Amino acid sequence: MALYAPRHWPTWLAFGLLRGMVTLLPWSANLAVGRGIGHLAWRIGGKRVAIARRNIARCFPELSPQEQTKLAKRHFASLGMALFETAAAWWLGKARLARRVEIIGREHLDAPLAAGKGVILVVAHTTLMELSGRFIGDMLGEQPRALMYRPADNPVLESVMAGNRAAKMGRLIDRNDVRGMVRGLRHGEIVWYASDQNYAGKHSVFAPFFGILAATNPGTSRLARLGRAPVIMGHVRRTRDNGRYRLHFEPPLADFPGESAEQDAARINAVIERWVRETPEQYLWIHRRFKTRPSGEAPFYD
Repeated sequence: MALYAPRHWPTWLAFGLLRGMVTLLPWSANLAVGRGIGHLAWRIGGKRVAIARRNIARCFPELSPQEQTKLAKRHFASLGMALFETAAAWWLGKARLARRVEIIGREHLDAPLAAGKGVILVVAHTTLMELSGRFIGDMLGEQPRALMYRPADNPVLESVMAGNRAAKMGRLIDRNDVRGMVRGLRHGEIVWYASDQNYAGKHSVFAPFFGILAATNPGTSRLARLGRAPVIMGHVRRTRDNGRYRLHFEPPLADFPGESAEQDAARINAVIERWVRETPEQYLWIHRRFKTRPSGEAPFYD
């Protein structure tokens, strides 16, 4: 089989090593190794380090250059820990994960589901994306749910990631399959949705994020309208570096969708910005969030 061709053996070996470590070693030991990997990545990261530095400098101008560098280093440590947190999301048992997470605001999710409504669950791209999906999957049990999904380019990664997501987090649905999402919402599904990455599609809108206009996917408004579903925002944060987490659901967004897609995108970006400011090192700063610029504006990244 092509997946097991010799050129893929190093990737399979890496996954095997990662799975062995996360299942056999204490959680704190894995996170300590992860921080070490993050520190190494900071030293050799090149382009990604430059992107993180640029993002942080522009989003936190109130910090001194030294404080910005310190935050960027903490972000890379968080990325390293996320390697093992992702492995935990894929391969650890439910009981071992459950004792590490505190859940707040579940009633906001339960109420519309009990009324037979679907729910759009908006999350952010943080270093804890996979772990948040697993926590949510374990919490919901048999409740139907779908994850907006973009296939990975690496076939081995795609096989491992898609298999574990489908088994533990929910039905996978292509990010461009609007009809499938709407159908699921109208049948009482939760659709797990993230709109906070740079979006250069023809329907893109510019909305402020940390005071910078960011090209944003307005799909949340469209899904809420077509699916007749409330929008609930939820996120996971690492509360301590020894591996404790808080999963927090906020009340449904009132009067959503609103008068315009731009206003809706600005509301969602504002909530995500509030989350990021609380634990800034856990946001995905290595992503070029501000790559697409309004017409006539200079490039954001060198």
